Amino acid sequence: MFEYIRPGDALTVVSLDRLGRSLEDLITIVGRLKRLGVGFQSLHEKLDTTTPGGIFVFHIFAALAEFIRTIIVANTNEGLAAARAAG
Repeated sequence: MFEYIRPGDALTVVSLDRLGRSLEDLITIVGRLKRLGVGFQSLHEKLDTTTPGGIFVFHIFAALAEFIRTIIVANTNEGLAAARAAG
C-alpha cells in the first residue's frame, strides 16, 4: 500500500485490527504514514490522526485492540487444550 499513497492522502480502514496485529505494528504503520505526510482514519473507532486529539485516541484504541486480541487468543488456546483433554 505504501507505494500507492501520496502526501496529503488519508489511509482509511474499517477498524484498527485490520491494519495491524499488535500495538507495535499499529504505531509503526501510523508513524510511517505520518512521516510520509499521510493521514490515518479508522471508521469503526471514529478516529483521525490528522488532529492531536485523534493521535491521542489512536494510542488508546490501539492498546485496547491489542488487549482484546490477546484475550481472544488465550481463550482459543484454552478451548483447544480442553478439547484435546476431553479427547
